[in-house]
Amino acid sequence: MAGWTSSLDAPWIEYTGRDQPFDDNGAPLSDDPQASYTEICFIPRIQLHLPDGSSSELRSSDTPECVPVGYPTPAFTGTFYSTDSSRMRFDSDNGVLYLADGGRYFFGASIFWASGTPFSFAFNGIDIDDVGNASPRFSYVSGRRNDQRNGDQWTVNGRVEKGFSIAGKSAEAYFAVDNLLGQDDVTLYEATANAGALGLRSFNRRFGRRWEMGMSLHI
Repeated sequence: MAGWTSSLDAPWIEYTGRDQPFDDNGAPLSDDPQASYTEICFIPRIQLHLPDGSSSELRSSDTPECVPVGYPTPAFTGTFYSTDSSRMRFDSDNGVLYLADGGRYFFGASIFWASGTPFSFAFNGIDIDDVGNASPRFSYVSGRRNDQRNGDQWTVNGRVEKGFSIAGKSAEAYFAVDNLLGQDDVTLYEATANAGALGLRSFNRRFGRRWEMGMSLHI
């Protein structure tokens, strides 16, 4: 593998078509507040910037996408193809960029929201029977189990993966982050309240964000 190099530097995509709207006659929109339009049009194009400093324009179509004034901007979905000789394409629906040399980049992200789970406040006590025998007792403060509730949680994860070849074998290198927002919240399942002191009987805590790098080789 002498002389082989690769980089985990990721390309970035600029949605230039969204930033250059025009009217249904093909003219740029005017800054005049008195100007009146019924539709706003966009060309589904993006500008791809690669780690080596080069860039290319990609389009999914040359046909304008027009929407009534006040409607959301088109989603710019589908597959975008390079307009030059670079022979690249970007599958925006699956987040995969295919390079001319057979390599590829995968861009992935996930966002989760979860409602709070229930938990209980309990206390340890001692029960003494009629003849003075002491027995430990475990009871819920309110008399009911799972009458409390944790707060909701947001979880954001991201991943960039680069595919390439080593000595004729396919390989991938990736860089990932879990819990991007760095949430370090505690999820309680059962808490104890004895003599005014709060104890965590059963719980789980997220310890902030986690970074991960790795590589796989298909032999």
